[in-house]
Amino acid sequence: MKQTTASPYEVTARIRCTDPDRVEPARTALGALAEQTRSEPGCLAFSVHEETEAPGSFVLWEVFADEEAFRRHFEYQHTRSYLEHEFTEVVEHWVMRPV
Repeated sequence: MKQTTASPYEVTARIRCTDPDRVEPARTALGALAEQTRSEPGCLAFSVHEETEAPGSFVLWEVFADEEAFRRHFEYQHTRSYLEHEFTEVVEHWVMRPV
């Protein structure tokens, strides 16, 4: 009988700067957030990409071992601190799975 294993929990999110005058601080903060997030237990990948034609618009690609690890991500101080600065807002997001 084939054993099933849980698929990683994958999220892609499009976010944008809330203030055009804060694009550079947002870039810096997102870079730090990505680096810190990649060291979290259960984080398999976390990358940030900026749209070349739309400075201040970013796409996050996040892969966690499971949904619980993703939810714990929002409890860590580095994530809470980033969110408190309100550099960006979520435009849309998708939870995905491999096919």
